Amino acid sequence: MDNKDMPYLLKKHGMYYAHNNCGYVSRALLAEIYNKDYALNYASRHDEIEAIPINKILCVEEINEYLDRIKAMKS
Repeated sequence: MDNKDMPYLLKKHGMYYAHNNCGYVSRALLAEIYNKDYALNYASRHDEIEAIPINKILCVEEINEYLDRIKAMKS
């Protein structure tokens, strides 16, 4: 995956933004993902928020395992 296309997470006080910005979650796999431009722009306007590329938190195996579980649930 190209760095330009790398999904980002938003983190505030040790917690990640949840889906649809509805609260916070402690596990990165449960967090909402954002594109780089949005995440960096949003974080730049809020001192307490950090934009983090997902590959800095999760390894490829974790991401693939998560995607496999989602596919299995849909079948």
